[in-house]
Amino acid sequence: PEWYFRSKMELKYDLDKPITPYVSAELLYQLNDPRTIESNKTWRRVRYAAGLEYKMNDRHSFSGYYIIQRGFNVSAPQNSYILGLAYTLSL
Repeated sequence: PEWYFRSKMELKYDLDKPITPYVSAELLYQLNDPRTIESNKTWRRVRYAAGLEYKMNDRHSFSGYYIIQRGFNVSAPQNSYILGLAYTLSL
């Protein structure tokens, strides 16, 4: 199994409305990968995200987001551009 340490910072702006904009940044540090030992204990990727969350009520919310993911410290780093939708149900 691969083991990572993930650190994430997120900022949200409360508009006193059902819609909340947010931005976040996330770094992944690889602790262990038995397939590629030379990449252990290195920073592997960073993700930047921006989105809007729509809270319908206390239990249901939807969000739309855009993520830019950049890999580094690997032989062939890749950039990914991700557009997504999410649904959250709080129990």
